[in-house]
Amino acid sequence: MLKARLKSRAKKLIKALPHQAKVISAFAAAIIITATFPTQFDKAVEIYDGNEGCRKIYTFSNDTESILDSANIEVDEADDVIVRGASHATDMTIRIKRAFNVYVKSAGKTAQLSMTEGTVKDALGKAGYITDEYDTVNFPLEKELFDGITIEYTNIDYT
Repeated sequence: MLKARLKSRAKKLIKALPHQAKVISAFAAAIIITATFPTQFDKAVEIYDGNEGCRKIYTFSNDTESILDSANIEVDEADDVIVRGASHATDMTIRIKRAFNVYVKSAGKTAQLSMTEGTVKDALGKAGYITDEYDTVNFPLEKELFDGITIEYTNIDYT
C-alpha cells in the first residue's frame, strides 16, 4: 500500500515538473532583463528637506510634485525647491529650503515676510525699504536672517 502511494505521488511530481520549470524560467528571464536593461524609470532620488537630513527613494516618476507626494513631503509656496537631474536622468536630487518668518517694523507698522535665506538688507528690500547711510537698523545689514527675526528700521531724511 505504502509503495503504491509513493509511486502515485512520484508520478504527480514528474507531471508537474515541466510546468514548474516554465514558471522558474520565466522568473529568471524577468530578473535578468530587469538587471541587464535599466530603463528611464529606474530613478534614485535624494531628497534634502531643510534641516531634516537626506532621504533616498526610488521612483518611476520624473515629476517633482508627484515624487514629493509619494514621499509624503508637503511643500509650501514660499519654500524653495531646487531640482537637479530631472527629466530622464537616472539620478535626481531635490533640495527643499524651508521658508521662515521675518518681521520688519517701521513707522508703527510690521510687515511679515516669508524667506528661505538672505540678509537683513534683503528683507528690508523685500519689504519695500531702500536704506541709506542715515537710516537706523537694529541689526547689521549683512546679518544672515533666521526664523522669527524682528528688524526695526527707521528712515531718516536730511533736507
